[in-house]
Amino acid sequence: MKEEFEKNGYYVLRNVLTHEEVDRLAKPIRAAFNRGDYDTLKKGPAYPAPGIHSMGPRVLEGNPEIAELSLAHPAIMEAVQELFGEPATLAQYWSIMRPPGAGLGDEPYIKGSGAHYDYKPWRCVGSYVKWMFAVVPFVDYTETAGPLTVAPGSHLETTVLPSDGRVHPVDAAQVPKPHEITLVDPSLKKGDVVLMNGFLWHEPLPNYGNSDRCGLYMKFHAKSSPPACGPTIYPSSVHEVLPEGAKHLVPYHRSDGQYAAVRDGAVGGVDEAQLLIEDSDDKLLVLGNDTDGWHLPRIASTQDETAANQDF
Repeated sequence: MKEEFEKNGYYVLRNVLTHEEVDRLAKPIRAAFNRGDYDTLKKGPAYPAPGIHSMGPRVLEGNPEIAELSLAHPAIMEAVQELFGEPATLAQYWSIMRPPGAGLGDEPYIKGSGAHYDYKPWRCVGSYVKWMFAVVPFVDYTETAGPLTVAPGSHLETTVLPSDGRVHPVDAAQVPKPHEITLVDPSLKKGDVVLMNGFLWHEPLPNYGNSDRCGLYMKFHAKSSPPACGPTIYPSSVHEVLPEGAKHLVPYHRSDGQYAAVRDGAVGGVDEAQLLIEDSDDKLLVLGNDTDGWHLPRIASTQDETAANQDF
């Protein structure tokens, strides 16, 4: 597994979940889309209209039991941590619903035109140097439904440079033009799980069929590779339901409902920001008084009302 993953940038775990387990995992997620309880509800026509409809970890608050079928599934957790060679942390819990017609527009679709990778140094769900996807399809990702295609070996085009002792600069690759990229279909079936390097180029193809194409898209980062832009906050209910051997997957959580989500506006779950300023002599700027003692410069955080992503 490790040799193939390092070479190609992805590895498919076949038949990890039974169809009954996939249905149990998908049931509350599908129900949330049906009742309009998802993050992108106000961005364009609502489900079941064609579009790319998505939902963050809100489903975990009322249905924490699905964690054992997804982020804490023994086979998934063990494979992720084996590939990392160290403990993992859940970085993103994201469900995507693509009804018939999703991915199609007024212009003819060109394969490769939507190829991308998810490294985003300004977002907490993409600002890692050691991370991966774990994708759980709820249905067969057939050619008609719109497969998740990948560009084998493309993760090697991006280079994580040596650390200066504090950070690892990243020489990020530019995804080529559609006619220059080779995408393959890993033939994902219901019950499979595909693990993908975070720097792997990939593209979901349009849904030409007559039924929904839905799945769960989780991201994990290695413990030694924290996000550059703060953690994603999850509902405490999911942390509490995890067995002791899996609680490290969700270390950042809240029980007051202020976890990462988009409701009337973006909610990040972070109350305060602190600034680390260091000079060339390794001296830190700290503030202090008789009441609070010494501390980093800090300010109460506020939400950007224009933000469209739950992790801002």
